[in-house]
Amino acid sequence: MIRSIATHTVTFVAACVLAITVVGCTPAPQRITEATAITKLAVMPLIHADNSARQGKEVQQVLDCQLSSMCNFDQTPLSHAEQVMTTQLSEHLADYFGDAIMPQAVVNQHFVTMKPGKEETAREMGIRLARELGADHVMIGLIWRFQQRNGDSVSSNSPASVAFNLYLLEVASGKLLWQGQADRTQEALSDNLFNASMLFHYGMKWLTAEELSDYCIQKALTTLPTALSQPD
Repeated sequence: MIRSIATHTVTFVAACVLAITVVGCTPAPQRITEATAITKLAVMPLIHADNSARQGKEVQQVLDCQLSSMCNFDQTPLSHAEQVMTTQLSEHLADYFGDAIMPQAVVNQHFVTMKPGKEETAREMGIRLARELGADHVMIGLIWRFQQRNGDSVSSNSPASVAFNLYLLEVASGKLLWQGQADRTQEALSDNLFNASMLFHYGMKWLTAEELSDYCIQKALTTLPTALSQPD
């Protein structure tokens, strides 16, 4: 059955926006408290992995799984989901770290020339990429699902759905500084209604996968530790 937009009163909108918070885009707890200066951050292009590879694993465990066990790895060219979400992540990180973010075109160009080792993990490849580019930190992302809606903004048979993990690492030590994740499907148009920021950005509509991923990336990054900063 095709789902369609329902009308709601202004009073109901205001009450729901205040009463209900979004779920499914909640990042993992912050992992550092000491001040850490980021001078050069490389955003490794996100890798579209097999959703089944994360089943039964903690978020951090997936970072150290062999890439060959998670995906049919082929960097050239990046898939639509990889291109879109990498750009979104890089642009939103610039709001936090400004000029410390390396030009994404430079990172992408280098990434597609790399050949992953037979047993190389996402952590190892991200650190190798960052070292080759002279970065002191690297952001790694794994896309588990990027499902486009079936329909339009007014009615949809099947809503957009996205899932991903994000990891920020210090290159010198390989230490994980922060991790975020999202696993979200737009359940109903009330998702927009029930969340102030989603309602403000998109109104009452069925989102595209690109819109949903952008929203969830923004939400994930809001809990980057305040101890992370650019050098004075």
